[in-house]
Amino acid sequence: MARSQTAQEVADQRVNAVINPQLEAIQRAQAEADARAAAAWQRQQEAIAGYSQAAAQMLQGTGQQVQQGYADAGQRTANYAKGFSIGFNSAVSGNADEANRLLAMNGSGQTVQSAGSPGADVIYGLGGFIPASSLEREGAAFGAAASMLPSTQLGYGSQRLAQGQQQFATDAEARRQQYEDMRRDVLGTRGQLTSQELQRIRENNRAKLAFAEQKRAARANERIQQESVDRQADYLENTLRATGASITGIDPLTGLPTASTQRTLTAAQQKRQAARQKAVAKKNDQTVSAIADATDWVESQLKPGSRQVQSGAVPVKAYTRKVGKTTVQYYAKKGGGYTTDPDKAATKPVYETQPIPKTQYTRLRRQLVSRLNGQLRRFGYKPAAISSMADEILNDYYSYEEKYGKQVRGESAGDKVPPRG
Repeated sequence: MARSQTAQEVADQRVNAVINPQLEAIQRAQAEADARAAAAWQRQQEAIAGYSQAAAQMLQGTGQQVQQGYADAGQRTANYAKGFSIGFNSAVSGNADEANRLLAMNGSGQTVQSAGSPGADVIYGLGGFIPASSLEREGAAFGAAASMLPSTQLGYGSQRLAQGQQQFATDAEARRQQYEDMRRDVLGTRGQLTSQELQRIRENNRAKLAFAEQKRAARANERIQQESVDRQADYLENTLRATGASITGIDPLTGLPTASTQRTLTAAQQKRQAARQKAVAKKNDQTVSAIADATDWVESQLKPGSRQVQSGAVPVKAYTRKVGKTTVQYYAKKGGGYTTDPDKAATKPVYETQPIPKTQYTRLRRQLVSRLNGQLRRFGYKPAAISSMADEILNDYYSYEEKYGKQVRGESAGDKVPPRG
């Protein structure tokens, strides 16, 4: 034999049916929020990595381009200086040659040495070689720095990913704490709900005990009354047996019933007659009441009115729960408990108001006969008599043509009842 549940176990079971769906909803909401955050962070990681790699790819070769630019500038500077030095050397050398020609014409043995080459070297060194060398050194330095730009850009990307990962972890912890607070709020109601359920269980148990006590007292009272009746019957039987007249009921001298027997017979006859009169009066009263009730019902049906007809069903709402910014609707579940799925919820009927037309005579007559039959059949009325009562009531509200003259709207030919002869 299975062990019956204690009050605490029943209360815990009912409270769990309220709390567990809320905890499950919070768990689902947290899982969805974590999934959305993880997907967003994954997309952000991919965007940062893609941008860093694309920028680094764009910066590839920048160092070489910078260095080449400085080298080209140095080469052009050296070329410019070389042109100036060549021009200077040509000019100075030409002057020296002219002077030597004049000296030779005058018969002088002296000669003039040309200073064009040393001067050209000085001009080339100051205006070409030195600036070009400086540009070459600067180009090498700036080119080396520019060559590090791809690595620097990738480093910025790694740094941003690290910062994003830290922020993602911080947000995840804050989100976890938020949902943990929601769980604590739900679990915090357990004590109050358990106390309420235990109070209901105790009240139900007291009501059951009171009902059982009333039933036991009623049975005891019936037993006492039956014992009293039995004792009275035994006493009467013993008294009648005390004399021969009580046994035969006939006076031995006259051959007629004894006075005692006569009184008993008269009293019994009077009692039966009174019972019959009471039954007849009750039958008459009940008949009058039933006919009056049926007449009132017919009038209520024939009034320009309406009736309630079930048109569908809707889920039974239980309560709502705020989860973040979303309000979750809970429904009473079939077989007990709660659910957020309307398709699994218990339903309640929905009624719509429809007019009751007078033209439904045959259907109204069947319903009227059924009502009279339920009230009067126990008094011995035959079906024909009850049908006659129904016809007499309806004759005040329907003409012959309305009942049998033509087929009325809303009825089929099978509903027609031929007029009684």
